[in-house]
Amino acid sequence: MNIKLKISTFDSFNEKTENIFNGTKTINNGIIKYTYNDEFGVNKIFLKNDSIKIFRKGKINSKLILELNKHTQFSYSSSYINKIFKISTKKIETLEKDIKLVYSIYDDSELVNNITIHIKEL
Repeated sequence: MNIKLKISTFDSFNEKTENIFNGTKTINNGIIKYTYNDEFGVNKIFLKNDSIKIFRKGKINSKLILELNKHTQFSYSSSYINKIFKISTKKIETLEKDIKLVYSIYDDSELVNNITIHIKEL
């Protein structure tokens, strides 16, 4: 089904973004999938129980897997960087049309950034 997504982000450098995207939502075998395009490429968000996967393909390629209270990997590739980071997920809160995520990004043991993402289906 066609939907609108409002995606807001905030990080430890006090950078804030808020955008509304046209996208699609599908549900298959209990997995919710959102797909939308932005200036960096095609984005796909997969929501299953207590884990979230966010994939981007385009000018920036990334794979982010968030699992509550677990350490996972985050691959990020663009024209200026190709790196694998570690992720520590602090919060995954899902309501019917609302997702809130809080996680930290590490380069080895060094904290790179703390990110908060709010995804709302409009």
